[in-house]
Amino acid sequence: MKMIGQCNTAEIYAFEEKKILKLFRHGIPRELAVDEYEKALYIQSCIENVPKANEFSVYDDRYGIVYEKIAGKDMIRVMLQSILKINHYSRMLAHTHLEIHKTKLKPEQNFTVKERLKGNITAVEALDETKKKLLLDYLAELPDGDSLCHFDYHPGNIMFQDKEPIVIDWMTAGVGDPCADVARTCLLLSYGVLPNSGFVVKKLVAIFQRHVGKIYYQEYFRLSNVAEKDVEKWLLPVAAARLSEWIPEGEKEALLAIIDQWLKKILEAV
Repeated sequence: MKMIGQCNTAEIYAFEEKKILKLFRHGIPRELAVDEYEKALYIQSCIENVPKANEFSVYDDRYGIVYEKIAGKDMIRVMLQSILKINHYSRMLAHTHLEIHKTKLKPEQNFTVKERLKGNITAVEALDETKKKLLLDYLAELPDGDSLCHFDYHPGNIMFQDKEPIVIDWMTAGVGDPCADVARTCLLLSYGVLPNSGFVVKKLVAIFQRHVGKIYYQEYFRLSNVAEKDVEKWLLPVAAARLSEWIPEGEKEALLAIIDQWLKKILEAV
C-alpha cells in the first residue's frame, strides 16, 4: 500500500478504489481505535458532510479503519492557491462550523466535551495539582451544552470534494457547548505552531493563521447568537487541556503563559 498522509497517531494509506485505510501506529490501544470507529459511525448517522467509515480492521498487527476516500484538497492548500479569496474561505470555515453546531444530540458520559477536557487537564504533567484543581473547579461551572462539537476544527480538517466542504478527523468529537469548540479553533489559529519549519516559514504561517482566525471569529459571531464573552470563558480550560497533547515547545510555552495569567485573575477575583 502507498502511504498518502500521516498524523500523530496514524498513517493514511491508499486502499481499494475510493477508499483509504487509517492505520494506527504500533502501541495505539485497540480501545482508542474502536472508539474512533464507533464515533465515526454515530456521527455519519447525524450529519452528511463527513467521510463514511466502512469497516474496522487489523492489518500487520495494527488497528485500522477503512474510510471513504475524499478526492480533493484541504482548505489550507485551497487558500494558499487562491490567496485573494482567503476571506471567502475564512467565512466558509465559520459557516460550516455553525452548521455542525446546529446538530443537537443527547449528552452521554463518555462523549461530552467537558468529560474530555476534564480527562486531558488531569493528565497534563506541566501543571501542578493546585492549578489542576482550580481548572477543574472552573470547568465544572461552565455550561454542558447539547451541540455536536468537532473539537479539532481548522482549515486542515476541511476537504473540498466537488467544491463541497467535507469535515474530516472526528477523533476528538463530543457533545457540548459550541462555544468550547469555537474557543478550541481560535486557540489553534492563534497559538498553533508549525513543527519542523524554519523561523521565516513559521512567522508567515502565524500571520496567515491569525488573519483566518480573525475573519472566522467575526463571521461566526455575525451568524450566531453567541457573544464573545461566551467563547472567552472557555479559553482557559481548552488551553490547559491542549497541553496534554504533543505540541511544539513554542506553543506549549505560549499556552502556559496565558494559563498563568488567567489563573491569576481567577485567584484575584476570589
